Amino acid sequence: DLAVLRGEYPWDGMRFLLSIENICLVHNRELEGKPLGECLYISHRTDSVQSGMISRWMNEHGLDPRSQGFCVDNITTCLEMVRRGIGWALLPEIALKKYEGCITPCRFSNGEPFVRRTYILCQQETLRLPQVKAFADLLKSSH
Repeated sequence: DLAVLRGEYPWDGMRFLLSIENICLVHNRELEGKPLGECLYISHRTDSVQSGMISRWMNEHGLDPRSQGFCVDNITTCLEMVRRGIGWALLPEIALKKYEGCITPCRFSNGEPFVRRTYILCQQETLRLPQVKAFADLLKSSH
């Protein structure tokens, strides 16, 4: 009846913005000042929309993830590898609350911040159900 979804997807129903988070360049302090092209890029599985945005950012910065890195299953594994100094990553700031390394919010070459939005999606008629409306209101008020 109601979906909470990160990312931009076509939707013909109602959409409420819950949050906007920065996508950040993350690396261990030992890699500070070293060109990214000389370090391993550690990617994680994500949706096709987010993958496209990551590819755009990397292309604008002259980086090729296929020749300079590898992919892991999830954000937690990716961050742990970065923490241990294996390489660098592009991660949402929500995953970085306890990370003490270098964190830099990313921007595209036109100055636009690289962000990821989270939405509540539902149909108008579904939102008329009191339990769905109450849950949606609770989600909106907690952000």
